[in-house]
Amino acid sequence: MGIKMTDLPENRKDTSEEKLEDLFAAARKAAPQPSEDLMARVLSDAEAVCLARATQTTQAGPAARFSLSSMLDAFGGWAGAGGLAAAGLVGLWVGVAPPETLQSTLGLILAGDVLSSDPGNLWIIEDTYLPGLGG
Repeated sequence: MGIKMTDLPENRKDTSEEKLEDLFAAARKAAPQPSEDLMARVLSDAEAVCLARATQTTQAGPAARFSLSSMLDAFGGWAGAGGLAAAGLVGLWVGVAPPETLQSTLGLILAGDVLSSDPGNLWIIEDTYLPGLGG
């Protein structure tokens, strides 16, 4: 017992799927073949393209020259070059005049205090430079 609106009466069975399946079976049996005229046009076009490529000579372009615009394009335009310049200046600044915490931390690392085998020494940096975070 289904839905009455979608149920077909017994004397009118839907055979559209069967008809469609018969059409698909007939289409699978008869594979389409291109006409002789179409094949001749395709082959003549392919031959013309092959001949054009064979006779075409490659001309060497002018030698690549260095220019500011090519360098800007390599960095992503003015935005990329600006970011690179800013990062370079910050690196120079930190290298010339490092913050005090960086100098002390680097001194601890180079002296071997932080890298010793005692795991308690790993908290020296946190206790010294980040007060209030320790437990």
